Amino acid sequence: MEDPSKDKNNNKFPYISVIITAHDRKQFLMDAIKSVLNQTLDKSLYEIIVIKNFKDDMIDNFIKNENIKSITNENYTFIGEDLALGIEMCKGEVISFLDDDDQFHKVKLENIYNLFKKYKDLVYYHNYQNFINENESNTKPIFKSFKGIYKSNDLIKNLKKIIHYDYYGPLFFNMSSISIRKDYFLDKLKILKMINSHPDDFFFFYSLDYENNLLIFDDKPLTFYLVHESYSNIYIKKSSQDVILKKERIYNEYIKTTNILISNIKNDALKKFLLCRLNKEQIQLYAVTKNEKLKKENKLIRNRIKCINYVKGNLITRNIRLIKDLFLLLNIFKK
Repeated sequence: MEDPSKDKNNNKFPYISVIITAHDRKQFLMDAIKSVLNQTLDKSLYEIIVIKNFKDDMIDNFIKNENIKSITNENYTFIGEDLALGIEMCKGEVISFLDDDDQFHKVKLENIYNLFKKYKDLVYYHNYQNFINENESNTKPIFKSFKGIYKSNDLIKNLKKIIHYDYYGPLFFNMSSISIRKDYFLDKLKILKMINSHPDDFFFFYSLDYENNLLIFDDKPLTFYLVHESYSNIYIKKSSQDVILKKERIYNEYIKTTNILISNIKNDALKKFLLCRLNKEQIQLYAVTKNEKLKKENKLIRNRIKCINYVKGNLITRNIRLIKDLFLLLNIFKK
């Protein structure tokens, strides 16, 4: 690690701001905060900001005793609004996010400090996760790990290929695995305040929206991701009516966020990619609702076929993949 005294001379304390957000849930928040307090990084190098929409004497007293900044936003509207409030309050040059039901590995902030100090053009960092259940036992990972250092323009060229094989997780899944350089996003807070889902996508795609930004994807599992049945968890395997309604709400919010990104992202290649992603989210919503109006108005089948990407593998492999996807589409759209 660099000599902290150099930072003192330049009045750059704290260097990292950690924003912890909690909406309604109380049971996990103390563990999330403690995971940030118990870092190997010198405490003078980072600050903690907790943003929640409730009051709780035990939690509030703990926050006060630990000299943690806190905002109670009881007029909560969107998750993006809470994140924007936190960013506006931050003193750090780098921001790390943490959801109330996740935790940091004890060396996470030290790792982030060293990387952002080393790479002055680093705008976005994403680390892998340990997936755990409510008993804190390891559970099956939702996504594979991924590692790479990319300039934004190079990553855009490879985006379809990477996501086709590794799905979304290695790039931007989980806000608690994302760190950003604050100054790059200050002029985008107005847009962030409109976001009520996928804030992780927001930071990822805006990091790509200008050439020569540096993005690092780390395969070190520096975040503990809690797999549990909550409103925000789309990976629930049950199929009860309550879960179906949750998924319908979640997909509608995904679609709204993707439309906001499409309307505001400048890079044409990213817009095209997001349009295909929007089509996928609309298909997922259709699979839950069987809404024929949704299918017709958004030309779901035609746009899905246009968006299918087979950039890797020999001719036989690509054709097999195409046939499998077409059968999947037929199964989804059959009456």
